[in-house]
Amino acid sequence: MTEAENPRLSSGENVKIVIVISGLCCALAAMVAGIGNRFGWWDFHTGIRSLKWAAYGEAATIAGSLISLAAAAFKSKSALLMSLIGTIIGLTALAIPASMWMIAHRVPPIHDITTDTENPPKFVAVVKLRHDASNPVEYGDNRLQSCNVWHILTLDHL
Repeated sequence: MTEAENPRLSSGENVKIVIVISGLCCALAAMVAGIGNRFGWWDFHTGIRSLKWAAYGEAATIAGSLISLAAAAFKSKSALLMSLIGTIIGLTALAIPASMWMIAHRVPPIHDITTDTENPPKFVAVVKLRHDASNPVEYGDNRLQSCNVWHILTLDHL
């Protein structure tokens, strides 16, 4: 029986389908990460971890899609299309967490921002609520203060 007569997909076609499905699953996981936090299904730490692992999955999907794309370039148009779809899904879903990551590493943490870097205001009322928080209520070191000054000075005036 030839491959054309066999209704089952070849192993190469199965791989392409798995790549597209994994890309869609990782994109869905990235979307649900924030929604779950918003609806109180889990805390923001779990949402960020889910987003991180979804981004890793998308990177793996992109790698698999690119390998598949190179292999499919000499085969059928449907194989080429499946590989291209997997690559586009992966790149689209990876773009959002990648841009968030780049922004987060360019600016100081939100709890370390103040306009008075010489004598920053002390947190009072919130201290009791944050007794087991993962980040302290005290302001950061001088490096963060100089970063705050730079960000304040570069803000556009409203």
